[in-house]
Amino acid sequence: LWGRVLAALTERDPGTARAWFGQLTELEVEGGTATLLAPTRFVADYVTTHLAARLLAGYGRFDGTIRAVKVVTA
Repeated sequence: LWGRVLAALTERDPGTARAWFGQLTELEVEGGTATLLAPTRFVADYVTTHLAARLLAGYGRFDGTIRAVKVVTA
């Protein structure tokens, strides 16, 4: 699912996708929440604060059951 979401986000805004979304990997989609892994706390915090709505819209385009996106670090 993340591959399709990332492709759609890249098509819409290649710069943001390259700089931020491309650093994320999908850990799981469960219980209406997509959990993504960021390489650093800075990336996780930035994406959560500034880009979470775009991620949620991207997921919603392909899976209407997803109601939240969570970005975590290892």
